[in-house]
Amino acid sequence: FIVNQLIDTDNIALRNPLHQVMLNEIAAHMHDNGFDAAKFFIRHADPRISQLAADLLADRYLLSKMFADKETQSSISNARQQQERQRTMADEINKVIIEYKYLIVTDELAQTIVALKNAANPQATLDLMTKITQLNQLKARIAQELGERIIVKF
Repeated sequence: FIVNQLIDTDNIALRNPLHQVMLNEIAAHMHDNGFDAAKFFIRHADPRISQLAADLLADRYLLSKMFADKETQSSISNARQQQERQRTMADEINKVIIEYKYLIVTDELAQTIVALKNAANPQATLDLMTKITQLNQLKARIAQELGERIIVKF
């Protein structure tokens, strides 16, 4: 889902280069039979990526005993609760991805506007104006997905 949203749909790059490498490798291997992303990245040839994977996979938080006990008390409705949690998580992931895309596009647009102000020749100016138009269109589409929550600065 994440690969589809970021790479396939809008071709958006992640800000952290290591995260982008990981996302690209997941996209390249996600349809491989038996692909296990956790094992793949822990054993990665690049030590920075294997360290990042270890950090991301580390269980830094433990459930309190009180919360863990509540979880085990209601085994009858566990299946229903699990489905609801998965639905809620999918909705939240979708929302976070769309908000992240909006931030990336907004940042890229600001950088392109600065570059336009410093453009050295007419062709560079034309290319940057074309990019600004494309970014504005993408930003408007993403804003619509967010529910038209556009904040305008005066």
